[in-house]
Amino acid sequence: MMKKLLSTVGIIILIAITLVIIPSCNGKEPKIIEKFEGRAVSLKVLQNKVKDCIAKETCPENILQLCGIKRVMGYVIDEKNRDIILIGNIDDSMPPLYLEDFVIALRNTWMMYAELKGNTYYYSNPGCSIDPDPNVLNNLQQIGNQIFSSSNPDKVQRNLTHWHNVCQQPQQVRVLGIPYDTRFGKVMVEADYYMKRLVDGSVSLDIEGFTSLTDITLNIAREDIDKGGQISVPLSSLNRFWFFPGENSFFEDKGVVYIKRSEVKLLTEEEFLTKKGEVAGTGRPNTLAQKFAESFSTRYAEIAKREPIYSELEGLFRFVALTRIMKHKNALSGSGINLDYLMNQYPIKRTPVNHALPGISNIKEFKHKSEIHGGYSILYLWLPSCGGVSIDLDIKNSYFALDRSGSIDSMKKSVLDTRPSPDTLYWDFLTISKVSSSPITGRESKQPDKTNEIPTALTRRLEDIKEASQNLKNGIIIDLFIEEKNIVHGNIVDAAGSLHKIDSETSKELRKLLNITASTHGKLGSSLLNHWQRFYDTNLSHLSKPTSWTCPDGRTVKIKPVLIIKSNEVSYKYANLEKVPVLADNFVIFIASKIKESKDVSETSAKDLVSKINDVPMLSRDNVVFAIRLPEMRKEEQARWENEITELEKVVGKKNVVFNPSKKDFNRMLQNRGKEIIVIELTHTDRGITLRENERYTSKDLLQCGDLSHIKYLMTGPGTCSLPRLEKGDFAAILREKGVGIMNTSYGEVSTKIALKRLKELIRILRDVEKYNLPAYYLPDMIDQLIGISSEGTTNLGKLNYHERRLLG
Repeated sequence: MMKKLLSTVGIIILIAITLVIIPSCNGKEPKIIEKFEGRAVSLKVLQNKVKDCIAKETCPENILQLCGIKRVMGYVIDEKNRDIILIGNIDDSMPPLYLEDFVIALRNTWMMYAELKGNTYYYSNPGCSIDPDPNVLNNLQQIGNQIFSSSNPDKVQRNLTHWHNVCQQPQQVRVLGIPYDTRFGKVMVEADYYMKRLVDGSVSLDIEGFTSLTDITLNIAREDIDKGGQISVPLSSLNRFWFFPGENSFFEDKGVVYIKRSEVKLLTEEEFLTKKGEVAGTGRPNTLAQKFAESFSTRYAEIAKREPIYSELEGLFRFVALTRIMKHKNALSGSGINLDYLMNQYPIKRTPVNHALPGISNIKEFKHKSEIHGGYSILYLWLPSCGGVSIDLDIKNSYFALDRSGSIDSMKKSVLDTRPSPDTLYWDFLTISKVSSSPITGRESKQPDKTNEIPTALTRRLEDIKEASQNLKNGIIIDLFIEEKNIVHGNIVDAAGSLHKIDSETSKELRKLLNITASTHGKLGSSLLNHWQRFYDTNLSHLSKPTSWTCPDGRTVKIKPVLIIKSNEVSYKYANLEKVPVLADNFVIFIASKIKESKDVSETSAKDLVSKINDVPMLSRDNVVFAIRLPEMRKEEQARWENEITELEKVVGKKNVVFNPSKKDFNRMLQNRGKEIIVIELTHTDRGITLRENERYTSKDLLQCGDLSHIKYLMTGPGTCSLPRLEKGDFAAILREKGVGIMNTSYGEVSTKIALKRLKELIRILRDVEKYNLPAYYLPDMIDQLIGISSEGTTNLGKLNYHERRLLG
């Protein structure tokens, strides 16, 4: 057994934030300087020392706990010494980080835990799952029905005792993507299991505003009864909760990456028991379960202070983020470091993890005196939950922002300049920057005025659009902010980061245009169209214009800039999918909509929206699948279509063209996680999509598909009409809930002849697709330009689906 010795390597220095007041010479407010002290650890030296001490069984705790780093913040490449320096901070209130957890994250990222089955390797992200046996759930459901239907107190008590006994039967524990009996796995399982107890209220953290799902439900039921009404919430439901990566954002400069944000988020989905007794997901959350999950996510830092297991869980998430950044940025080859010992030989200590855990039983009852013989009516809540952890983090270029202030370069210099020698294991470094500027971005950031929330909100919005503009490659962002007293602020930021103020009257005009456009059904009047045109000519046309792009065959098309519209008032019913572009004459428009259809809920941030826009995949032959069903047509015409479909199969592969699909075929295609773009050329009406043998595929079928967020775009084909209008918007609304983007082909001119021309052009592009290095949302407009169809005046605003001249918006 390995011996543990006290550290003799160095003294742990706590992270400190020191505020230094610099006297003013000109009568102005003194400047505040922030002094940040962090710790640097050499991976090269750490690997050498741990290799030596493990061989001798004399590894000190300090080395095994990453030299006292409690929160990893990124890394610096030391080119001179062919080394990677981990940087982090130290806080005695936080639990330690462990080298073995970092090693496990490293090995998972480099797919060393992938299992070979036959000729195929199967990879999984780190995760765990604790799930009850469906047979147990079925028994609980039957017992619950007996409890709810019985009026005999003795019988109720017997059933409650039976319920507790059945509920506490073991639940299966699974650990995914890493070795089972490890500290990494134990942390995930314990965090998940304790979360279940927080869900049902069997434990409480005494945090203001944070309430268990059981108590949330019971309080609403109590209020309903006290008011003499019907109970408005279900007293029994089955929900799945799982931890998942939240927002991730990083700053970088040459040879250094700083983790600005790497959040842990709690997600939820309502489940049900099928007729076969299996647990299945509905694809959407229970409203109250979603409220609990959002409350947990918002208070994650506070919960982690009360329960250190969640600080440890966040540490695992940050390790995964760090190792995936290292792989994404080719940090190993870029630095020249060889981590062969950590990757292949470092022994992972066995930490037993339970393979089964007892179910958690906590029924709460509420007695209410009412006009019932016997004097009481009693409510019982039945809210079992499944759960898990999924560290499914895909590092994307849009997560990185280039530091323009020089602060990160200064930090790198501080780390390398303070390194005592190439053989030093760890050391502390100091970075000083003005508090009046962000230590990372260098932007001005005013201290919030707590006496007046509106300026604070406006400041946050300005910071949001300024930060978003750093990653906006081509276009502008308009932000419209309405105060309670109907004071309207309008701001525009271009791709260069320049801020343009919109005067009060123009802001009011934009507000009016947005509100009328969002609420209009059918055809817009010429007056509103003229207003949109005038607004564009006056305020937008000089900021960003279409650019010419030459195709590989020499033909030229216009590439429209991106226009992002934000408003804290307008919420588009169908087109507020964050991944749905609006086609207009001069822009590809994205609308940053409200996250929820409720008052006082802010819309999606410009920063998040720009990230999602930048993550739109490029069209390739490998990430697209086609679903095609031909309507009845003349034999000659059908033969031409069949010839082109054969050509399409040659280009993308026969398996990627689903011809004349059944409902089962269509579902299988939607759930193919290897495909980011789906192109459908299908007939549909208000009653649903028409599939093989005139079978209808409706929003109800779509609900059974589970999560579909892997589909970046569901693109309507050359002749398909408006998908957002299908089933009066219900189909598009469910796609939105499942995270699917929609890209409608311009349908100003729709006929089988035009559709066939579009398909031919699409096939031609796919043959040479590597040279068409443009985001997928440009494709329909590009095709129409290449075959000579004017899309001028065509828009695709969800429920506003029509062809009209000179329409913008």
